[in-house]
Formats: sequence, C-alpha cells, structure tokens
Amino acid sequence: MVAAAAASVRVRLEAVEGNGLLPLAATTRTFSAAAHYRRYLQKSLIAAWPAFPSARPFAGAALPVLRSLPATVARRWKPADPRLLSNRHRSLDRFPIDHSVGIVRQQGGHRRARAALRAFVTKRLHRYHETHNHPDDKGTSRLSPFLHFGHLSAHEVVEAALRHERWSRRKLSGKVTGAREGWWGVSAGAEAFLDQLVVWRELAYNTCATRPDDYATYESLPGWALATLTEHESDSRPRLYGREALENAATHDPVWNAAQLEMRRTGWFHNYMRMLWGKKILEWSSTPEAALDTMISLMNRWALDGRDPNSYAGYFWTLGRYDRPWPERPIYGKVRSMTSASAARKVRLSRYLRENRP
Repeated sequence: MVAAAAASVRVRLEAVEGNGLLPLAATTRTFSAAAHYRRYLQKSLIAAWPAFPSARPFAGAALPVLRSLPATVARRWKPADPRLLSNRHRSLDRFPIDHSVGIVRQQGGHRRARAALRAFVTKRLHRYHETHNHPDDKGTSRLSPFLHFGHLSAHEVVEAALRHERWSRRKLSGKVTGAREGWWGVSAGAEAFLDQLVVWRELAYNTCATRPDDYATYESLPGWALATLTEHESDSRPRLYGREALENAATHDPVWNAAQLEMRRTGWFHNYMRMLWGKKILEWSSTPEAALDTMISLMNRWALDGRDPNSYAGYFWTLGRYDRPWPERPIYGKVRSMTSASAARKVRLSRYLRENRP
C-alpha cells in the first residue's frame, strides 16, 4: 500500500512505523525465543528512547488537504459509501459483514481506550504479577483490542505505566542478561506487564516482519517441533471435534467451553485460557495442521484482537514456536502440553466458569 501510494503522489511520502518501542526495521534477525528478544531489547532500547513519538506531531504545521485518494490506492481499498456513514443509516445491517457474529458490549475509540488504560494502571497494575494468570481475578489489562485497532499505541501504554511508577531512565539496570525481572527498575506488577507488552508483543511483530512469506505456515515451526508432531500424528486421539462443535463450545470440557464462550460473547478471552484453548484444539484435531487452521479460523471470526501478530504468536506457541522440547507425551510429542484438570488446580477459575456457562 505504501509503495502504491508513493508512486501516485507528487510529494515525499514517509511511512511512520509505530508498532512497538523498537523499530521493526532495526534488525533483520528473527528471534526464536523471548529470552533472546529480551536481551536484544535490553541492548537497544536506550538508543531508541529519544525517538518516542510526539503526542501532537503536526501541531502548528500547515498541511495541504488530500482531496481524493490516488487511483491505485482506491482500487485496493475502496472508500466507504458516505451513505452508510450518515446519520440516517446508523444500522450495521447495510454493511457487507458477517452478521451471524453479534455485536459485543465493548466500545472502541481513543477515549474509551484511554479510560481503560487509566483504570488498569491505577487499579490493577500493582498486582498484575499475582493476578494476570487467574481468570477469576480479572487482573489482565484487556487492552489488546485497542492496540489492535490503533485506538492506543504501545508508546501510550508504556508511558502511562512508567509515569504511574514514577520511573526515570536512571532506574534501568545496566546489565543485559535477558532476565524477565529487575531490568526496568519498577514494581513487580509493572515489570511483569512490561514484559508482556514490550517483549512478547514485539517478538510477535518481529516474526511477522522478518518472515513475511511464511510466519503463518505450519512449516515455519522449529525443526524439533515439526519432527515430534509428525512422529505423533498417528497417535490415537481419545476425542476428535470438528470445526462446528468447537465453534459452538460443544465439547465435553467445561473449562475449554468457557474460554470459547467468553470469546464468542465478548470478542476477547483471558490470556491464560488462550493457551489452554489452543493446546486442547491440538489434542482434539486429526492433525496439527488442522488444529492450526481451526485456531486461525475461530480467532479471526470471533476475536476483536484476531488477525494480529500477537494472535499468530499464540497459535504457533501452542505448536512449539518460542518454546523448548518438553518430556514426551502422546499426541503432543515433545511440545508442551496443558490440561484442563491442571488449569483448575493452578489458577482460580470457579467464578469464571459460572460467568461463562452455556
């Protein structure tokens, strides 16, 4: 799109990349694990810090108005029909979208996003390290839909968290270790949240940017994961579920069903439950390739933060990307396994299950 636009206008065109704190173009290296990316970030972030974007980059600038889109751009992205956006036609039933996916309660826009960010930073950030894995505690930020649609930037979120922590660059550790804790010099809750937002999120973007042709293909998995999943592909599956049963949360497992129902009803579901959700789809599918296709299809249709580098990182983590070999088990091979029974023991789920019943 940028190349098409640049060829169609008579002025200099610059694309500003603001996906994360570190520019994607700063490295062509693909990182195979969060620890490796974390070490790269710890080496590189201070140099990038002065390039934080301005909140009002065009303040005082006299910019010409673009009267119409260049033809090459308009062919690719057709302008919306003004009649659909007028006050007389507020109903969504005129839009060419999948109307079987219902409207969710969460509302978008920068104002709502900023309110959600303030609520998280002031009320939940300090306990994030203790609560974010427990669905009952509602300790996660729930900012991913806002980040996905550009209603918030990663820079805004980081700035809000660090301002709340009364942080300064002097608090950064001078040691580049790749360790998850102790580098930012903030509270344990903020440290854990920043690791998710900056390290894991930007690791996902790095993979998509440096492997644009195959980041979403099954064959892009690490060699050890491909080998072990192939070796166990013929293992007996105690249960197999088709796409329709999974989409409708019609399995024997109430824990898995709760995760799928939360996504269908709200357009979002809990971070820990996403991991279990993907692992069980692998277990209940005829092949790992079929499991990957199902995960992508369900998230793309029902999740507000589907079709996102973070989502693809989750699918492929389920199948071994960014991870290491684990003790061998049926179906999973050496890929890390998860069970609903272990989840019920490890995390607080009782209220979550009550709230997400059929």
